[in-house]
Amino acid sequence: MFKKNIFVIALSVIMISTSLLPITSGIKIDTKKTGDNSTHINRYADGNITYKEYYPGAKPEPNVTYYNPDQVIIYFKEHLLEVFVGMIFLGNYIVDIIPELNTGLMMVVKYPPDISNIFDLIVYITSCGEVKSAELNTIYYGAPISEGDSTDKEWGQKALNLPKAWSLTKGERYVSIAIVDSGIDRNHPDIPLPEKEIDLIEYWPLWDYEADDEAGHGTITTGIINSVAPNCQIYSVKVMEKKYPPEKNGKTLKFILSKGILHAARSVALGGFGANVICVAITETKEEFQDEDCTLGRACNRARNVYHSIIIAAPLGYESTFIGSPAAYSTTLCVGSINEDYEIYASPHGPEIDLVAPGENIYTTVKDGGYDFKNGTSCATAFVAGIAGLYFSEKKIRIPNMQDVRDCESALVGSASEHDLGEEGKDDYYGWGLVDAYYALTIPYNLVVDFTWFPKEPKVGKIVKFKSSSYDPDGIIVDYHWDFGDGYSISGIFEKKVTHKFDNPGTYEVILNVLSSDGQLEFVSKDLTVKQGRPRLLNKYMVNPLIQKLFPNFY
Repeated sequence: MFKKNIFVIALSVIMISTSLLPITSGIKIDTKKTGDNSTHINRYADGNITYKEYYPGAKPEPNVTYYNPDQVIIYFKEHLLEVFVGMIFLGNYIVDIIPELNTGLMMVVKYPPDISNIFDLIVYITSCGEVKSAELNTIYYGAPISEGDSTDKEWGQKALNLPKAWSLTKGERYVSIAIVDSGIDRNHPDIPLPEKEIDLIEYWPLWDYEADDEAGHGTITTGIINSVAPNCQIYSVKVMEKKYPPEKNGKTLKFILSKGILHAARSVALGGFGANVICVAITETKEEFQDEDCTLGRACNRARNVYHSIIIAAPLGYESTFIGSPAAYSTTLCVGSINEDYEIYASPHGPEIDLVAPGENIYTTVKDGGYDFKNGTSCATAFVAGIAGLYFSEKKIRIPNMQDVRDCESALVGSASEHDLGEEGKDDYYGWGLVDAYYALTIPYNLVVDFTWFPKEPKVGKIVKFKSSSYDPDGIIVDYHWDFGDGYSISGIFEKKVTHKFDNPGTYEVILNVLSSDGQLEFVSKDLTVKQGRPRLLNKYMVNPLIQKLFPNFY
């Protein structure tokens, strides 16, 4: 209570003081425009998208995007301006930041002259020289979860082949799964207290480090993950709250969700949690943009490609063609849901669906210490997040690198392709198919084969140095076989680096075959063009040494 009172007082002081400031007050910032406002595209001008101001108790609608009318997210150009809390921009305060994205949240209490609405304000802000882009702080909701009705408490685990996978591992303590959701029931008898937890609901930096679940959504997903990988560490990042009945699955804002994903992924050394796996069963109700060039898209990109966390995300839980972000992003794995008849259930369809998992009548933990059957893509997503934790445990991966993330994604998708549902191959309803936990844990890593040569433009009769960059993530290479395309070849376990001379000009197909200790045989072929060198005019011993240095290509 004390924390909230302090926050209200501080925010009130900011809003009152800001309203008294002229528009150029505070820290001097160059707002020189890059051109007339009309030249800047209004990304909210799409007539197919309905935007509404959020109001307390607003009911989520499938074709409507709600936004906070008093806030704008601004992405600043790093080389021109470093954003910080308390900075004044266009007469308004920056009240929160995401440092690694150089992005700030501006509380809007004053508009520039001739600007009367937030959409025109965004176009105006984008035209400022030190700004890359600006966007609405839109509302996101927990992927819908409904009540189930069944007597089979384990059908989901059986469908995913989890009992067989558990014969290999039930997780390791050095593998962590972060659940970016509404928190957890901290008093539930079957949910251990999270190893790390944080409440990011308040954007003023007075964080609560106990992620109590108001909506119940996070308790449901946490229970499923804990049942799949009970020995993995659970991190809880609370980004959703529930204050009104229509928000039964919880709600959040784009800025808070982006902060939550980055906090889960960011290493401990940088003040984050450093999770191996991130489960995000949160989505929007109407897609804003088709690209990923927004705050949430950049957050997911950094979480995966810089901090090396695999992100498992839930699409919108309606049977429609709308997926929603972040599940629609290329940096996440999008999980659809199926019922006990292995048919799509409460799940959208589209090319972004990567795979499916059980999402009907899933027995799990609920708020206030109870248990119940639940339905939805959130349940399916939690299953896959738990399996990803088992994967890192079985492979003994403590701190994943980029290749580890790709391999985990490939293992999950590869296991799904072994249980293809719907049309043959990948389709818009089932993706690649139903995940198989045991297959995902035992699928061999792909042998990676590649090579380079020097010089890049070889000449006839000159030595060409070849170097293999091939590797086997779960074994060793036992043989390299080089075929130079001119009738000559060489092979052996120590032939990672070789040299060769070509006697005639032309284009040669150079082939490298690589054999690994687990029996995998892969190859790569590349075309190499050999050119005729310039003829020597005289014997080098007959020419002055100075001339040789001046014209080395002739001698």
